[in-house]
Amino acid sequence: MNVLAKEVGRIGGATITVGGIVALAVGVVVAAVVTELVARGIRRLLVRRGVVAGASFAVVRLVRYVVGFIAVVVAVNSAGVDLGAVLAASTVFLVGVGLGLQRIAQDFLAGVVLLVERPILEGDFIRVGEQRGTVERIGARTSTIVTRDRVTLVIPNSELTNAVVMNFSRPAECFRIWVGFGVAYGTDQAHLRAVCARVATADPSALQEPPPTLFFQDFGDSALKYGLAVFVSQPQEELIIASRLRFALVDAFADAGIQFPFPQLDVHIKGEPGASPPPSAAAAPRRGA
Repeated sequence: MNVLAKEVGRIGGATITVGGIVALAVGVVVAAVVTELVARGIRRLLVRRGVVAGASFAVVRLVRYVVGFIAVVVAVNSAGVDLGAVLAASTVFLVGVGLGLQRIAQDFLAGVVLLVERPILEGDFIRVGEQRGTVERIGARTSTIVTRDRVTLVIPNSELTNAVVMNFSRPAECFRIWVGFGVAYGTDQAHLRAVCARVATADPSALQEPPPTLFFQDFGDSALKYGLAVFVSQPQEELIIASRLRFALVDAFADAGIQFPFPQLDVHIKGEPGASPPPSAAAAPRRGA
């Protein structure tokens, strides 16, 4: 008896043989190879035509999904499996699986939306909820974000499409850093502006367009409150650049004689009219010679 023709089961009237299983396995492998070759060819074509990396990635990923699905269907049919009969016999099972995989399906469709609309791309610095990080990978169901603390976050794609996402890298990779400080009352304003301008201009990460700006924020109890706004092109380096600017301001203010005031409170004690001064405040009696 031919081993390949040996029947191993039946699904919805379709006979499953050893040869069919072998053919299906070979077909799936061939489908994977064909999908990879097609994806590589399209990627090279897009690169030669100068398509941006993000758009190229989205197109290649969608092609993988479509070609892979078609190749698997062809492989199953080539193995002699009647898909119609299999689906008809597995209706109840597929309904149960569909309900169980509902969230996974939502995440997958959300991944397709991310690839088509491209609100975020790999390499973008974004904020989701309270987390900030760089998009490392956009997958079929989940996306990976690496925070500034080098922590990897795996986020379902449905959360990226339903939540409010702040993208600091698009449309232009330009981010404003705000450094607040206070100076003593009586500080020369023109001198202060000149010192802050030198500090902002000297920082290697500060952009000169838009130019750095010094804002007079408020009159404080003990200080005049200012804010130095500087635009940078590396939003993921916000903490490092802001810290560097603060160090530079401390040194520059020390050289320029500009003081950071300490909080102070003046207390005036006023007695009632006609009241005698307290004993401690009275003049000491004179001693006779």
